[in-house]
Amino acid sequence: MLFWFMCYLVGMWLISGSAAQSCPDLLPVDNSIFVAEDVNGQVLGTYVCLAGYHLVGEKTIFCNASKEWNTPTPKCHLGHCPDPVLVNGEFSSPGPVNVTDKITFKCNEHYILKGSNWSQCLEDHTWVPPLPVCKSSKYNRNKCKPQRC
Repeated sequence: MLFWFMCYLVGMWLISGSAAQSCPDLLPVDNSIFVAEDVNGQVLGTYVCLAGYHLVGEKTIFCNASKEWNTPTPKCHLGHCPDPVLVNGEFSSPGPVNVTDKITFKCNEHYILKGSNWSQCLEDHTWVPPLPVCKSSKYNRNKCKPQRC
């Protein structure tokens, strides 16, 4: 936290000492490091999220000619997605799943996969397509009538 605070103070000092001093102060972004630089008289700022977090919004911002930031301040969200669950099956992720990761699914023997065999974690921490389920293939055989399966 002290490191972030020092980086934030240095970034604010660089911004306030530049040609963009009339741009409004940037709000702090939790779990990030902000790096500011003067590029041809224009302040260019870059946000980098700490390990385990992902950036939502623009990574790089600048103070435009209207003395406004070109985009809203981004946010750093916890990067791990909810653990996938597949009863009577397995999935391809050995550890925590991060945003944008894709995983694949496979059912155990005597079970049939209902749904997609893959899913991806989105920035809002939801799975798309939805997580599948494994249904017993014995259940399906019991519902069949002789000569119709």
